Amino acid sequence: MRDDISAGEGQQENVNIAIVGGGATGVELSAELHYAVKQLYSYGYKGLRSEALNVTLVEAGERILPALPPRTAN
Repeated sequence: MRDDISAGEGQQENVNIAIVGGGATGVELSAELHYAVKQLYSYGYKGLRSEALNVTLVEAGERILPALPPRTAN
């Protein structure tokens, strides 16, 4: 990540990420991205905040986590 992300004075640029695949790997990756941003912030990296991270999970099937029971996926 760049240390110089800026959208202007006092504003923060959004980071948009699309993950294709709503299986276990896609769901885990989206969770880990949010976790990594929070960890970076706690270690002093102020260039990106969790609120500016937009992760879109794309799944062609009816629901995410198709290998798990429907109750778990909801």
